[in-house]
Parts: sequence; structure tokens; C-alpha cells
Amino acid sequence: MPRHRFVLTGLGLSVALFLAPAHRSIAFENERLGAPIKGEAVSDLVTFYISADGRPIQGEAYKIEIARDSDFEKIVTTFDGSKERGGWSLGDPKGIEDVPPELAPTNFLGIHLRVQPKLADGEYFWRAAKTTGGGGWTEVRGSESFVVDTRAPADIDTLRLRRLPDGSIQLWWAPITYGSDNQPETVAGYRVYRYEKLLMRYPPMTRYLLRELQADTTVTIPLKDTEPSMVFYRVSAVDEVGNEDGRRRPAPIGALDAQFNPPDADALTDPKVLRRMYEEAREKEKKN
Repeated sequence: MPRHRFVLTGLGLSVALFLAPAHRSIAFENERLGAPIKGEAVSDLVTFYISADGRPIQGEAYKIEIARDSDFEKIVTTFDGSKERGGWSLGDPKGIEDVPPELAPTNFLGIHLRVQPKLADGEYFWRAAKTTGGGGWTEVRGSESFVVDTRAPADIDTLRLRRLPDGSIQLWWAPITYGSDNQPETVAGYRVYRYEKLLMRYPPMTRYLLRELQADTTVTIPLKDTEPSMVFYRVSAVDEVGNEDGRRRPAPIGALDAQFNPPDADALTDPKVLRRMYEEAREKEKKN
């Protein structure tokens, strides 16, 4: 009987197979370019996906070419899975029926390549080819376009604040429709942050994500009786890829948990604690 196990990775759920020698797998077939397609916008971290039927066999590998033109006369980079396995993942359906629906990825059966190709912003085209190890390359039919977008939306410079009769705070701002390069931008939503400051001599160091909004440009924030002496708010726009001013790694709207867990107010009066919090905040920003 075949044995299998499930491995949860950054690409989602991958299935590792351990087949008895008497069992033979059928090679992937009917491969189709799955993502990105039809001019989809991506960040400089791209996951290419090729859907397929069947299962991968030993020696099966794929190659992806990226070009500036649809005729592929201006190829800018190539990823050859027969030479370099880094970033490649082959999704096999064996045993996937045992996975709870909430854990099963949408795209699991096929070929994944997760890379950071350092492409400049703009439009590109990609195509794929396959080899089974014993011969040349067979082209996967068709090609697809995508757009690399690494620029964050423009800063929000119209943020307004007022206190409502019940004591809560209301923030509102004008929608953002352009990027940091003054070009039209598709904004997917907004993130509302809160900064705290208890002592005049220290800058606001700790940032808390309060809310993630999609279409709204107004948010109401309830206040507690035990509020710090100084509170600051910041709103930033997030584009469809996840680019956001001040965040190094794109994170699309819905990818972050908005949880407000402020520290103990008494601890913030200790300079040593403030220094440690500052260093922890810096390390967390570097990781993000």
C-alpha cells in the first residue's frame, strides 16, 4: 500500500509521496498556465502556477521563460527546474481527500514556482516547457501576461479626526487613486494604525494595527477610560498586490490580523523597558 504524508508549506499544502516499488505514477499531462494570467498584477515576489492532470514522475521538470514581449524575442530571465530545484514544488493529489476542506489549498494539483526575479515594474509575458529527463523540451501551449507592481499607493494627506458625543474617535480621509509615482493606482483597502506615547521625551515607538478596511474611508474607534496621555493615528493605503508605504514585504488586505494589545502603562514609564520595546519594534519592522 502507498504511504503518504502532508507537509504545510508557504505555498499551502503539499503532499509528499512514498510509493512501493510495484506502483508506477502517471506523468503530469494537459498542463495549462494557471497564474498569473490576463495581466494580473503581482509584486516582485511571484508565484507561477501550472495546473495539470496526473501525477509527477521522477525526472519530470519544467522551465519558465519571462519576456518583455508576447513574441518572446526579448527574454529577460529563465527558470530551469531541470538544473535548479529551488522554489519549485510539484503538487500531487494522492491522499488530498483526507485533508479537511478548510486546509486544502485552491491550487494544489500542478507545478508551482515561487521566486523573486527582481523584475522592474511593467508588463511581462511568461511561458513554460516540460522535459521528462530523457529528451528535449516540450512547450506547454500558450503564454500569459502579468504586470509587476512594487510601488505603494501615495500617502494619505487628508486624514481628519474628531471626538463623537459618546467619547469615541472618528477618523476619515479622502480616497487614494494614485501611486507614489503619481500614476493611477488601484487601491484594495486601508490599514488604520495606532501609536502610543506616555513620555514627552520618547517618540511613539509601538505601532498597533487597529482595522483593515476595503471600501470605507471612515472608521470609528472606541476609547477606554485608561488611555495614554498621547495617542497618534495613521492610515495607509494598500494596493491590490499588497504594497504599502512603510512595509517591506507586500501583504494583501486580509492577510494581517488587526489585534490591539497595548502594553501595561506602568511599564512604559521605565526607560529600560522603552528601549527594549523600541528594539523589538525595529526587529519586527525588518521582518515585515
